[in-house]
Amino acid sequence: MAETTAIALLLVLLVQPCRAAQVCSDTHNFFANLCGPSTSHLNNFQGHHACDPHNKLIKPKNVAELQAVVRSHAKVRAVGAGHSWHKDLFCSGDVNVYLSELETITPLYTAHAQGTRLNVSASDYEDFPIRANLTAMTVTVDAGVPQRMLIEYLLSLGDGYIFGSSSGLIDQTIGGAVATGTHGSSTLYGSISEQVVAMEVVVADGSLRTFTKEGDPHLFRALQVSLGRLGILTKVTLPIIKQPAYDRVLIEEDTQQTLAYYKGVQDGYNRLAAAAKGGGATAHSELGAFLTGLDQMTGTWGPVTKVGLRGMITLNNTAKPVYSHWYQPVAGLPLAGFDEQGRFAANKALIEQAETIAPLTDLAVKACQANGTALSAYEVHQVLGHGRQGWVDYDNQGLLDMWEVAVPMSVIGDCLEKVVGLLEGEGSRGFFDFIVFRVTRQEAGYLSYGADGPAVFMNINDWAGSEALSLEHPNVNFLGLQQLLRDECQAKFHWGKAGWQTVNSCFDGATAYPTTWCHFGCAVQELDPTGKFAGESDMWRWRAAKGGKEVPFIDCCSSEGFDYGQCSCLPRADCMRWRVPETSAERSEL
Repeated sequence: MAETTAIALLLVLLVQPCRAAQVCSDTHNFFANLCGPSTSHLNNFQGHHACDPHNKLIKPKNVAELQAVVRSHAKVRAVGAGHSWHKDLFCSGDVNVYLSELETITPLYTAHAQGTRLNVSASDYEDFPIRANLTAMTVTVDAGVPQRMLIEYLLSLGDGYIFGSSSGLIDQTIGGAVATGTHGSSTLYGSISEQVVAMEVVVADGSLRTFTKEGDPHLFRALQVSLGRLGILTKVTLPIIKQPAYDRVLIEEDTQQTLAYYKGVQDGYNRLAAAAKGGGATAHSELGAFLTGLDQMTGTWGPVTKVGLRGMITLNNTAKPVYSHWYQPVAGLPLAGFDEQGRFAANKALIEQAETIAPLTDLAVKACQANGTALSAYEVHQVLGHGRQGWVDYDNQGLLDMWEVAVPMSVIGDCLEKVVGLLEGEGSRGFFDFIVFRVTRQEAGYLSYGADGPAVFMNINDWAGSEALSLEHPNVNFLGLQQLLRDECQAKFHWGKAGWQTVNSCFDGATAYPTTWCHFGCAVQELDPTGKFAGESDMWRWRAAKGGKEVPFIDCCSSEGFDYGQCSCLPRADCMRWRVPETSAERSEL
């Protein structure tokens, strides 16, 4: 979920039965509602996507306990703040672990519950979960820390710091945001995953390993967006920058102007990319300048209204971004809790969700509201400003399913023309929301949305149907659009959002990620060959051929990844791709 995006991973741990009983009986324990035998209630924040009852919930108090859990269980998955829209992403099939209750993190929440400001000094207690190095300009943060908490802490340092690009929705844990490729709109910095420079991970044998770009480029690229398939993130390190100020301009367009803009983006990118491929420094510089000019762009287009909006943002080098002038800390901070039905909900969290305006570093969302100059830590718009409980209530009213795809920049204009054609007249029935466009750079992560080049995100929410609740009454026009994006636009579906029960249910990684899917498969062979972190999804399949004959996949792997020179990464052949049901009889079979 831009996002929402994101979208994130979540895991809850009860390591020893005796300790679990003690914790659950403690009336002062803020997390007592997470204890108990009701394991069937592990689901997303809506309560729409639930794991089977046999999934256990465990919450470690430190990394050593997490390592013990990983060593002693055959199937393990980590979960973050419950923002995923399909259970296969977070259900383990055995044990799920939740990392936001490590003893290094809980003092932050308890301090806030007592009215203490978040920006306590890192020296206030040992193993502070957020460590900013203002000399190296990096921050190292525990994976269970919510993104919102990290942002507030960085903004409280001096005149304020921030990482290059955050997401639109900021209640994910950092670990979940990295694991699912959570993004804002940036051709300069890319997704949060792309910005990571180091990761600490508990791998399948229970050992704790650190991965960097320089130390192990192949495994690092696999871990940048891993969906928890390779291990459990415990810490990540991100570069930070001083809080900048930006000028923003809002442009209103009709459908033809919107089409012309994205066709111009497509043609401009293709022309400059072709020149850079065989050109020198000048050609590469021109391509870089073109992409930088798109940084932080966000647009919208309404399938019903036929009106487009586009926010363009440029750096303002003269305005002084003083934190205390621009930003007021929120009253509360996010943490996923369970209500009595087991749904993740704000009113049962350790810290209540903020009902005041909260910070947002996704410039593009704010850019679509007004012109002017402001910090990159913009206020969240009205819906987000009510905190996580607002989203829970909002969803209960509309049964929201968030969908998002990444379309290659090289085809975005042609793709949007097909989309507009499909949604003419009666085709727009079933759409109650506008399409949101954002951008990303080419990214190094094997499963990043920009793995094959710069991309344009299309975020489209379904308010008329729900994959989890209403498959017997599908929103056919909406699903038809998603099918078009999949089949005719080379779209990559967001890992944490909707679509995985229908349009993308028979996922073919070799087709969706033609140059990197088998690289990721080789990383799986090295770090988790037995499938400890595979969860309940059936998507983790790889096939290879050499010399025209299928061979064991491992035969094409090395320490540098898949040998695309000597081997072919074969498509999936064990299921049929989902198609939109055309008759009432077909719909009744869903």
